[in-house]
Amino acid sequence: MLKILHIENWREIKPFAFFLTPLLNSLNDVIEELLRMRKAGTLKSRYYIEHNEVLQARIIKMVETDMVCQWLIGDALKQNQLNFLYGVQHTLY
Repeated sequence: MLKILHIENWREIKPFAFFLTPLLNSLNDVIEELLRMRKAGTLKSRYYIEHNEVLQARIIKMVETDMVCQWLIGDALKQNQLNFLYGVQHTLY
């Protein structure tokens, strides 16, 4: 997931930005929840994932978004194919 988010200029490439922006947002949500748990302390946080519904939902959303991104933008060939298909669709439109 972090390898995909380190693609150069992915925010300027429209098909990459369309899929990677939700991935970055969900990653930031998980990080935000973990930082909130750390700040609250051990007595006010549920560290067992089975009992922490908020963290569990955020992690599930992040993993589902990552699976879609890996399927579409997982390696250089898939990146080129997605960019090509977007260019063809943009030209036809």
